[in-house]
Amino acid sequence: MSQADEATTRGSFVRLPDARVLVRREWEVPLVRARLDTLERLLDAPGEVFKKNSRRSVVRIEIAGPGAPRRIYVKAHPSPPAPRLVARLFGRASPTPARREWENLVHLERLGIRSMSPVALAEEPGDGPGRRSVLVTEEIEGVSRVEDFMPGKYPPGRLSRDLARSKRRLVERLAELARRFHGAGFFHKDFYLGHVLVREEPGPDFALWLIDLQRTERRERPCVRWFVKDLAQMLYTAPTPPVSAADKVRFLRLYRGVRRLGPAERGLTRRVLAKWRRMVRRFERKGPIRDWR
Repeated sequence: MSQADEATTRGSFVRLPDARVLVRREWEVPLVRARLDTLERLLDAPGEVFKKNSRRSVVRIEIAGPGAPRRIYVKAHPSPPAPRLVARLFGRASPTPARREWENLVHLERLGIRSMSPVALAEEPGDGPGRRSVLVTEEIEGVSRVEDFMPGKYPPGRLSRDLARSKRRLVERLAELARRFHGAGFFHKDFYLGHVLVREEPGPDFALWLIDLQRTERRERPCVRWFVKDLAQMLYTAPTPPVSAADKVRFLRLYRGVRRLGPAERGLTRRVLAKWRRMVRRFERKGPIRDWR
């Protein structure tokens, strides 16, 4: 049984009359009232377009949510990516992108790792090729992408004591997020700092959310090279300045849970840097990440 179906049996989620739609219980009435209660209506949901290409579209909609007006994101996958389509054509089972992301969100929620709050999942039944699917999530308010937040928060040059302490704390939070995420057997595959949201809190402290989990996988015995790829993606999008060499060493120490970098950490660093260099060469040809991710 999938994690989403396990959650359903415990009463957290319910099926709508269109049984292809699974919804968090407190969102059942708001979605019905907003006429977002069938797969077709969700696929054609009107709203502010955030992203649209041949693989998926993302729109933001404000509706009368539980307690007050709320904004939701509707991510529609009109057809599966080519590798999954080929897999299905040859009889290999593969979840829809929306279901994969939904189950990742449910699992992370149980682990206490912040991500988007799942509202609804809609997908065509079966496992044939070309199945359409939709994921609905709640908007996370008051956040910025880490790759945008850091250059604005920490200007070039020598930082004040308070800003230096704040930056150290943010690096600690990023390392903690990566350690817990990888420690649970997850690897993101798109672990760019544009997919980590941050909100500043008193302390100074920071709350982080991990987003865009449609390619994320979890394995009982994950391959180290996927962790290397994730870390190289974080490194590639770490803004320099303000991220310094000392910040990167601090991140790696905290990620590995050691006071000093030993042979294992130095070996990991070499692998991450080698992957990072390959990414630099590749993206120099492909163009900035923001243009295509």
